[in-house]
Amino acid sequence: MSESSYATVESWKLLWYERAVNAAAYLGAMGYGLHIAVFYSVTTIILRDKERRGWVWLPFASSLFALGTVNIACSINFNQLAWIDERNYPNGPAAFLLEQQNRVSNLTAIVTSVIMLILADSFLILRCHLLWKKIYITVFLFVVLLASTVISILHSIQVAHPARIFEDSLSFSLPYASLAASLNMLITLILFSRLIDLRRRLSLTMDATTRETYASIPALIIESAFPAGIFSFVFVVLYSVHNSGAVLVFPLLVQIMGIIPELIVLRIAQKRAWSMDIIRAALPASPATLRNRMGRSGIETAGHEVSMVTLNDNGSKDSVVLKAGRDFVQ
Repeated sequence: MSESSYATVESWKLLWYERAVNAAAYLGAMGYGLHIAVFYSVTTIILRDKERRGWVWLPFASSLFALGTVNIACSINFNQLAWIDERNYPNGPAAFLLEQQNRVSNLTAIVTSVIMLILADSFLILRCHLLWKKIYITVFLFVVLLASTVISILHSIQVAHPARIFEDSLSFSLPYASLAASLNMLITLILFSRLIDLRRRLSLTMDATTRETYASIPALIIESAFPAGIFSFVFVVLYSVHNSGAVLVFPLLVQIMGIIPELIVLRIAQKRAWSMDIIRAALPASPATLRNRMGRSGIETAGHEVSMVTLNDNGSKDSVVLKAGRDFVQ
């Protein structure tokens, strides 16, 4: 008795692509579940603050979460169209996924991911400026972000109007993916290097509790946006070699770009984030030292600088570090 097979008759490469797209929706949903938990924690901490100092961050966190919600919902809907609603599309679901990318659900998913990356990168660039205070670093990062934004707009137009405005040979998908991912990796590198340097310099002047709060490994991972840098690196490598594994990474990357800024906002709301207060409190207060270590030149006198962080009567810094993390920017 012969056994009949119902296996899909497709090339291995095409079959792997379909599997990757299907699994990507589940991975994105898992990332969104984590996003829900983080957003709940952020809103709970902010709303419980009686002084309402963290309420300014609520619209930002809510925008990231809303974009993440719409993104995953539209991605799931596009998959539903391919696998269920229009499964009899000529040449199967893979052809639908490749040829019908101008569907509203897919376009919305693309646009929300672009907006989320712009918001997240802008926030992280401001964090770079806070920690470095180097205008050339900030300007360079914003120029790269602007270039990435322009290419993302062109990419969205190309997806919405395939072969109408641009020639088939001109594709903006790879330049956009490469530039956006490279910006994420660059931001992570800049933040991580600065935080490692500050951790080394401040370890001798911090007490154990404060050191655990600001210089622990989890704190460095969150505040340097390390997960975003790693996922961006994996994504751009896979995408550049046209490996379908990039499809698996991208939904997670989108949610991570919403989660990381929200985790930093959570630390800000808890007064546990790196700020100029903690740097001034822990570093020696002499003008020369501050100029050398922080790259600042406008410090007139030590008294002017110390007035921003009031010491207690016995000169201890314990009362100072409790004030640290109060502000996002000074």
